[in-house]
Amino acid sequence: EVARDHAPDAARALIIGGPPDVEDLRVAAELGCTWLNVDKTYLTPAVTRDLLGKGFRIGAWTVNDPDQAVGLARLGVECIITDVRAVPLL
Repeated sequence: EVARDHAPDAARALIIGGPPDVEDLRVAAELGCTWLNVDKTYLTPAVTRDLLGKGFRIGAWTVNDPDQAVGLARLGVECIITDVRAVPLL
């Protein structure tokens, strides 16, 4: 609520700790969140399609495997959250 009140035009995300459920979506909508940040474990193709179909943008955490990141991006996940430091390409 603080972010919404102080920066109403800033995009906001709800961080979901388990499988996304109806209550998560209700809270996200109530807070004006346009993003859902979801544990990668729960982002099956069906769940991802459902969330995208409801108008949310999706971030996935914590993705440390590049192949998994590519697979999630192909499902429509737009934000990959990792704790692996990027290595510069030479």
